[in-house]
Amino acid sequence: MTYTISEGFLRLRCKIDNLKFGVLFSDPDNNEQAFCLPSYSSTLCHHHYSNSSINQNLFTNETVFTIRGQINANVNGKWICRHGNNFERATVDVKVDSITEVKGLDITANQTLPFSHGTIVEIICAVQITGRYVELAWDCVNITSAEMRVLNCSAVLSKIIYKASIVDNGSFCKCIAKSNRLLTSTSIKLNIETNFDIQLVDRMSCNIKNPVLLYCGINQSQSGFAPWIHSYNGMLIRYCRGVQNGSGSVISMNSCAWKDAGQYTCRAWIKEGSQIIWKNKTTSLIISGPPYVTKANLHWKSYLILSVRFICIPPPESIDWYMEDMLIQNHTDFKRATSPKIVSLDSYGNEIGVDGYVATITLQNAKWTTSYEIAHVVIENMLGNITHLYNLKTGQEDITAGSIYYAAPGSNNHPNVYNDIQNQTEEENNGNNDHQYFEIENVQVDTDKDSNGSRFSLSQSHYIDVDII
Repeated sequence: MTYTISEGFLRLRCKIDNLKFGVLFSDPDNNEQAFCLPSYSSTLCHHHYSNSSINQNLFTNETVFTIRGQINANVNGKWICRHGNNFERATVDVKVDSITEVKGLDITANQTLPFSHGTIVEIICAVQITGRYVELAWDCVNITSAEMRVLNCSAVLSKIIYKASIVDNGSFCKCIAKSNRLLTSTSIKLNIETNFDIQLVDRMSCNIKNPVLLYCGINQSQSGFAPWIHSYNGMLIRYCRGVQNGSGSVISMNSCAWKDAGQYTCRAWIKEGSQIIWKNKTTSLIISGPPYVTKANLHWKSYLILSVRFICIPPPESIDWYMEDMLIQNHTDFKRATSPKIVSLDSYGNEIGVDGYVATITLQNAKWTTSYEIAHVVIENMLGNITHLYNLKTGQEDITAGSIYYAAPGSNNHPNVYNDIQNQTEEENNGNNDHQYFEIENVQVDTDKDSNGSRFSLSQSHYIDVDII
């Protein structure tokens, strides 16, 4: 029969060569505290001692009685293990000193966390001693050898040399102090970072229909890139192949569109000996431009409601409603409202929710619908405006007459193109994972101003068909 004390546990072990009968544990006052009875398929065990447990292993013939909590001198004395009808017994004398011999157990290192991959780190465990010698041991990523010494008869130090490796990231390094039968421990969690940097700006912006480049670079020669990940607020949109040039990967967009907005994650790797080490970094692409209508409704009740949902970065400066060419001023027959709204946008076959607006106008008098055939709304911000038409006679909706761009670049309706990687160095290519890379589409519709300088002219509105190359 043996016992150990370890971090708030007292474990009493009773091993019997030929286990056939029940096993009973009694405390120093000879009071039964736990027992296990034999059974053909399993054992039946029960404990009386509060905050305790008892288990029996039929393969090793060992029965373990465990007491949890603050272990102090109250458990001192001879504990008894009995077996068989004749109550064969074994005893063990438990001794817990009233004064703790282990104090100030701590782990330090000559470098601060996180450790860089490949660096040599000295990790030291120290403990104060009072009266008795303390032995230190390590449980740290398979490190077995350690240097131990006593400092001024008041502390014990143990040092290990650790070479930081990314494969150990998240593991624990534990130092165990043992004095007589008292065990205690402390640990640190290893945080290992790769020793290469990804050069990628945190935020990019693009005015719609303008070109933009996303560049990701690393400071290592033996390196490569996986396809970029385009996502929006955690939703995967697509994989994008970049052009690799030396130690960089570039995504080139000839003409950015609203659906290009989101987060772009560059995934790079370097080779360290026989290990491949990966690292990610993400940038956000913000798209701005004239207002863009995502949805419009024409709803009849006892009155007529016209509504339009749109994206507008920067925010709208004016929203004007018209009956034919007549600007609707303040009138008791009309109620207008505009408010922020999460609107739906198609991004390469994925529906995403983006910050936008909803504008409505309510026509409470039927004479407006009998006197006019066409209503339209003009939404404007500092980059341009857009006009959306409603046919009051047919109830037709979602007719976008076109956008006018302020200080827009020359006509360039090339689609956004994500070029394939040129393997000047190595790049990830898993033959079983053929990702689909979507071409970016872009359709431009323009509207001329009328000769009188008004915002919109029904006689001059027109649509331009654009060939997608």
